[in-house]
Amino acid sequence: MDLSFSSQELSSEPSNSSDETLELAAGASSTPRSTLSLNLTSNSSSRSGKKRSLAWVHYTTTTSDDKTAQCNLCGEKVKTSGNTTNLMIHLKKYHESEHAAIMQQQEKVTQNPSKKRCTELAKGQLTLSGSIERTAGYPKNSFKRALIDKALVKMITTDLQPASFVEDTGFNEFLRVIDPKYTPPSRRTIMRDHLSQLYSSKCDELRKELEGVQHCSITTDCWTSRATEGYIIVTCHYIRNNWELRSMVLNTTRLTTSHTSENLALALKEITDRWGITEKVHCCISDSANNIKRAIRLNQWSHLSCLAHTINLIVATSISHDQELVTLVGSVKKIVSFFHHSSKAMDSLHLNQKRLNLPEHKLIQQVDTRWNSTYYMLERYLEQYEAIKTTLCLLDRNDLMIPRERNTALQEVVKILTPFESVTREISSENYTSGSKIIPISRCLQRLVSTSVTSHSLAESLVTEMRARFLGMEENNLLTVSTLLDPRFKKLAFSDKDAAERGVRILLSEASIDVPAGNSRVNEPSVSIQSAEPQPNDLWKVFDEEVAQ
Repeated sequence: MDLSFSSQELSSEPSNSSDETLELAAGASSTPRSTLSLNLTSNSSSRSGKKRSLAWVHYTTTTSDDKTAQCNLCGEKVKTSGNTTNLMIHLKKYHESEHAAIMQQQEKVTQNPSKKRCTELAKGQLTLSGSIERTAGYPKNSFKRALIDKALVKMITTDLQPASFVEDTGFNEFLRVIDPKYTPPSRRTIMRDHLSQLYSSKCDELRKELEGVQHCSITTDCWTSRATEGYIIVTCHYIRNNWELRSMVLNTTRLTTSHTSENLALALKEITDRWGITEKVHCCISDSANNIKRAIRLNQWSHLSCLAHTINLIVATSISHDQELVTLVGSVKKIVSFFHHSSKAMDSLHLNQKRLNLPEHKLIQQVDTRWNSTYYMLERYLEQYEAIKTTLCLLDRNDLMIPRERNTALQEVVKILTPFESVTREISSENYTSGSKIIPISRCLQRLVSTSVTSHSLAESLVTEMRARFLGMEENNLLTVSTLLDPRFKKLAFSDKDAAERGVRILLSEASIDVPAGNSRVNEPSVSIQSAEPQPNDLWKVFDEEVAQ
């Protein structure tokens, strides 16, 4: 019997239609060729409804549960339990030619790898090798693994996560859901290999970038860790070729020697030499400590005192001179400490905040090294006074209560300190240069406080401290030139016109090398120019009033 298959050679590849038609043409040399056509209907959304085996060409199901099939060749009924084993046995025993044709077609599919792969995908099944390949991890030299490792280390450094983060159970369960083939490196591998490689790569990039910088400024500070270990940190500030302001931390170095000017100067120079910027440092900004100021002068760099640190000294010293205010601030600090150390008190406070329709804000504790924490503590205390008073009464802690009439004094203190808080917040920004603001800010602060209607002793102390610490600021050439170059201020920010003219002469002498003499005139602004960034409300109103006069 000559047995041939039509319609895609009875391929097991899926058809584009929901009905699959397999035609079997059979005939013997002694009889006319006859064609047997059988439609196998399957639901493309249900795997159980598809009859993919070639054996079903010769069978038809006879029951609703598909457990019995009738042979189309001899009419005999054959039991089937969802597979074609019994069907193939019947064909082999009673219809050898048809069985041989089916086996030959299956062998063709097996010998064709691409068709075999298509068949596996169509059935949603994998071979043993494919299953092993799917569950096996990435090789060590895999590009995909290296890419994920790089992203993981970047996440750890960006979010300041500990290296042991990769060993956390929850994180590894998350990775198994995202990519079962990826296994993160161990904590030791990250510390030994990945972090060191990333650090070296970033250092090379920064060193190459600093090679193209002609001038830069650095800021430095000394601090002590919780383990009472001394450190010095240096940050470099420069402008890239695209006029983008950049601030990069160069080093955080352990100080094992005493903090003398000579030792600090040596530590600073070692850091700048390592990065090749010693001769490029235009100015160094630090706090007002004598040892660091002298260390900077030993390295022959210009020095500027940090304005935020100077304001911190002004406010902290002024508050300490008012013993009545110190006592009042101490009383508020005790109240805040009580709530921070009692969960019962804190729960009661939250309940009273809801009852009184007050913002559900936490109380803020004072930090001795940050004057503005005192400001925030007093401001939050006044905001939550009614809730605090109610809570203390309910808990029978009347000994902590501050009389209501004392709130007036606290409100006055907060009002006096508000311009200083605004200046501290503005001057601490890293998104724009602030050197040109120092002279106008210092001048406006003095006028704003000295002309206030209050007669509080704190205001008098603040004015005295500002006069002492802001003295000679307009004589600083760096501040003078930077203020003149700022189109918002120019000469308008100076109280001493001689200082402004001296700054103009310095600026013209430096610019004369590259700028023709005919183009060296400094134009006066005809109107007040507002700053692009947010400004303290009252402070810059004072400046605008002076400009208008």
